Amino acid sequence: MDMEIKPFLEKLENLFLSMNEKYDEAASYYDFHCHGCDENCCMTLFYHHTYLEFFYLKEGFDILSSELKKLIYERATENCRKKRESDQKTAPARTMCPANFEGKCVVYYHRPMICRLHGIPSEWSFPSKTGVNRTVISSGCEEFTRQCRKKDYFKFDRTPFYHQMSRLENQLKEHFGFKQKIKKTVAEIILGEVPF
Repeated sequence: MDMEIKPFLEKLENLFLSMNEKYDEAASYYDFHCHGCDENCCMTLFYHHTYLEFFYLKEGFDILSSELKKLIYERATENCRKKRESDQKTAPARTMCPANFEGKCVVYYHRPMICRLHGIPSEWSFPSKTGVNRTVISSGCEEFTRQCRKKDYFKFDRTPFYHQMSRLENQLKEHFGFKQKIKKTVAEIILGEVPF
């Protein structure tokens, strides 16, 4: 499996490098610096929807020390327990990502797509029911707004990245015969079994 998945993860790595470059270009324009905040995005309940990110994050987790993996696994277990409890209520649980230690992500190089793109205003386009593309523009996070609200908008279009990710994901699913959709938090990925 390792050798079969490797070409897909190498392509994903190149795509992530392109995302990083575009994000850094936008951050440089705004002179935006993330140093953490009360609304820490590492406490946001993000779902990740690709097997690519599942395997890539697993790869990053696997190269950590045994001691660190044990700590992350324990945190992930607790996060999933709290999430199950909050699923029975209306408000989602606000828990720190199990890979965050003292404000630093220990799987930073292998972090999922939304962790790379979150925070800075961006846009993406998709076909509407009328056949005309619809564009959605998202504002930045609260810390971005505090730091950069006076700056004019820098066009940061996520659409090409989404299209490339979708194509690569479809190739991976076809290669391995995956039929089911995936929707997992970082904690659930860490605890999850490889799906074959």
